[in-house]
Amino acid sequence: MVRIPADLDRPDRILVGLTARQLTVLTSGGLAAWTLAGVLAPLLGRPTAAALAAPVAMAAIGLALGWRDGLPLDHLAMAGLRWWRHPRRLVVAPDGIGPTPAWARPAGPPVAPLTGPIHGLDPTGVIDLGGLGWALVCQATPINLSLRTPAEHQQLVASFARLLHALAGPMQVLVRSDRANLSPLTNPLRAQAAALPHPRLEQAALAHARWLEALAGDRDVRRRQLLVVFHHPPAPAHRPRCCTGGPSRPPGSWPPPE
Repeated sequence: MVRIPADLDRPDRILVGLTARQLTVLTSGGLAAWTLAGVLAPLLGRPTAAALAAPVAMAAIGLALGWRDGLPLDHLAMAGLRWWRHPRRLVVAPDGIGPTPAWARPAGPPVAPLTGPIHGLDPTGVIDLGGLGWALVCQATPINLSLRTPAEHQQLVASFARLLHALAGPMQVLVRSDRANLSPLTNPLRAQAAALPHPRLEQAALAHARWLEALAGDRDVRRRQLLVVFHHPPAPAHRPRCCTGGPSRPPGSWPPPE
C-alpha cells in the first residue's frame, strides 16, 4: 500500500525534516554568523564576538522555522521588503508615466503606474489573468450547520465533498469584514415615519432609528461578505485569450477551453 499525500504541492523534506528552502536559510545564516564571529573575535574577544553574532543566527532560525498566518516567515519578510521598496502612489497610466519636467519638484513619494494581473473581464464573469490563467469570483451565503437537522447536516457535508472532488484547480474562500454603515437604514426610517398611517407606528419607526444610531455609536457593527474564488491555471502548451482579442468562448463555459 502506498500513501499519497493530500497536499501534492507540499515541498519535499531533504534532511532531518527540513525542506531545501529551510536548509538554505539556515546554512546562509550560519555562515554569516560564523564569518561575523571570526572577524570580530581578534578585535573584541570570543565571548563578545559570539554575543554579536548570535542575533544573526537566531534571525536565520526564525526565518527558516517560523510561520505566521500560514506562511513561512522568510516569505513574509520578502513580501514586506517588496512592499517597502514598491512605490506607494499608484495611478492609472496605460501609456506609462512620462519624465518629470526639470522645473517641477515632485511632492511626496514617487508616482508609479498601477498594474495588475487582470487582462480582461469576460461578459460571463470570468477574469482573464494573462499567463496566470483565469479566475471566477462568486458570492456565497454562509449556512449555520448547528441549526440543521442531522439529515440536512449530512446532505450539506456530502454536497461540499462533491464540490471539492469536482475541482480542477485551486479554490479560495475569502471573508471580507468591514464596518457597517447604518445610515441607509436610519435615514429612510426618519424620512418615511411621518407618512405612516398611525402615530404609534411613527413613534416605533423613530425609536427603531434611534436604537440603530445608538447601536452604531456604542459598538463596532460589522458586515461580512463571503466570496469563493475558483482559479483555473493556464494550459502548459498554449493559453487561449478569452478576453484580449483571442478566440471567443461559448457563453457560460467554465473552465475556459484548453
